[in-house]
Amino acid sequence: MGHMTAEFIVMNLEGIALAADSAGTLTSSKINNNMNKLYKLAPGHAVGLMIYNHASFMGMPWEIIIKEYREKIKSEQLFENLEDYAIKFIEFLLENKDQFVEKESQSDFVYFLTYQLYRAILNDIWEKYMNWISQNSREMPKSTLISLAAEIN
Repeated sequence: MGHMTAEFIVMNLEGIALAADSAGTLTSSKINNNMNKLYKLAPGHAVGLMIYNHASFMGMPWEIIIKEYREKIKSEQLFENLEDYAIKFIEFLLENKDQFVEKESQSDFVYFLTYQLYRAILNDIWEKYMNWISQNSREMPKSTLISLAAEIN
């Protein structure tokens, strides 16, 4: 069974409350039961950040990345809306990716994502193929297999 995170947001006209459990995955087999998953983005900014799944981004702990982002954002003006904070955080990750993640880890991450996508597509085609075989009780023509593969989103 996989690991799960419980995160909650309660909102009303007066404000927002965030809550999360404290268990987090460090590696595929190691769990930390005292992990921070909620972070205030920066002093003077009423914006929180919640993390889930792994405690790191391509091997770099989120806590370090968020701390670095806090240092950068504290000197900036308040943003107009929440979406601007998200955009600025993603821009920060892209601009500083070499600071946080080694080139080899970036390549490994792209390989991993590509492999996962390939496996998902292959599994989808295989499932459609097996369903077709069970319904038609004969070998699938190549043209039908190509049509099934073209339907994959």
